[in-house]
Amino acid sequence: MLRGGSADGSPAVPPCRHGRLALSELHIHHRRKTMLPMIAWILSQLISIFIFVLLINIVLSWLLAFNVVNPHNRVVAMFIDFSEALTQPVLAPFRKVIPAMGGIDITPIIVFVLLRAIQGFILAPIIIKG
Repeated sequence: MLRGGSADGSPAVPPCRHGRLALSELHIHHRRKTMLPMIAWILSQLISIFIFVLLINIVLSWLLAFNVVNPHNRVVAMFIDFSEALTQPVLAPFRKVIPAMGGIDITPIIVFVLLRAIQGFILAPIIIKG
């Protein structure tokens, strides 16, 4: 079935000059089919870690706004610096476009929804098909 195409609709591997499929061609074809789901899974995991750091940043900003934590504490400052260093490069372009509404920054919510949509609608089908 490989010469005419596979049952799942993937393109056929071309036969070598003797009419048979070369092992290296089969290996490359199989490798391409297995690499994409693995890369999608890794991207999904990285997005999950980023979302976790984004949530830490959101909670820390609330705790700082209501004076629950002391920003001069070294441990708190370390968490703030770490979370802002990771999230600000992603949030900054959105903050340029979306203004704060009534003093409330909604860009982390928009980035959260966008990243979850990428995970659910783009990466998940690739991982499941793999």
